[in-house]
Amino acid sequence: MSVIPTVSAKADALRVQFELPAGMTYLDTSAHAPMLRCVLEAGQAVLARSGIPWSGTDADWNAGVERVRALAAQWFDGDVEGVAFVPSAAYGIAIAARNLALTSGDAVLVLEGQFPS
Repeated sequence: MSVIPTVSAKADALRVQFELPAGMTYLDTSAHAPMLRCVLEAGQAVLARSGIPWSGTDADWNAGVERVRALAAQWFDGDVEGVAFVPSAAYGIAIAARNLALTSGDAVLVLEGQFPS
């Protein structure tokens, strides 16, 4: 016989993955979501390495980028070559737009106010 976890047990299992005070449930994640502990730890490790740039090589940096590209590709169709890192969403949209085979009279629709630059 299996035991079905209660909603509270599921919430508790998720809550421990975040840096939240005891008893707090944070629901406003539209713009300022709390980070998962593992994401926060990874970010802190990157910042620590950034403070001592002489400790690694370009090959180390590139290997890390390629590892993350491969992980990101798993979320999509598995094509690592289809994953690129760019400095901003607007820059990525601009690159994509420049690669569209548009002809006179074609239209590109965007949401109003999105990526105004």
